[in-house]
Amino acid sequence: MTKIIHVLLLSICLTAAATPTFTNQGFSFREWVEEIITHPTGKHLSAEEAIASWYAFPFRDSYTNSARPGSVFERLGDPATCNEQGKLSAPIPDAVTCIMQLAAKGTEFCPTNGNATYCQFGAAVIEGTSKDGQQLNSYCNDLARGAGYVMDSCSRADNTVEGAGYVEGNGDILLRIHSPDGVGRMK
Repeated sequence: MTKIIHVLLLSICLTAAATPTFTNQGFSFREWVEEIITHPTGKHLSAEEAIASWYAFPFRDSYTNSARPGSVFERLGDPATCNEQGKLSAPIPDAVTCIMQLAAKGTEFCPTNGNATYCQFGAAVIEGTSKDGQQLNSYCNDLARGAGYVMDSCSRADNTVEGAGYVEGNGDILLRIHSPDGVGRMK
């Protein structure tokens, strides 16, 4: 029954003016974010539509922790890590809303002075840690790109996500998506 609802939601998405972003591996949050960044005034899937597309056509590399060709993660040799011990998982809808907020900031700088919280929405947090506690800047849209990669690698069928990966554009910032302490579900 749940699968039927997801397929119905996807068909509604497909009839909208926005078009889901699919790779040959299924729907990709990373590619969806890239489309928002590349065409900020264009018609894009809403957070709800993106989630429905992921449910209907999940990105096939999910759960493999393998870097996508050409990504900063492949160049650094550090794919996203998922389900880190001691971290709480965040609801996918809340994480997707945070990613949209970061993408909307475009080339505004999101600074990191050791540790930074870039977005908190509902039971999701996107935060970053800089190498050696340095003061570092990264474009907010690069943070959104990195978060999209973590979503593709670490999203789970139970509608939660938890993981970390390096930021596109600044490989010295490790980005994490998780639930704030005391909220969410321990995995």
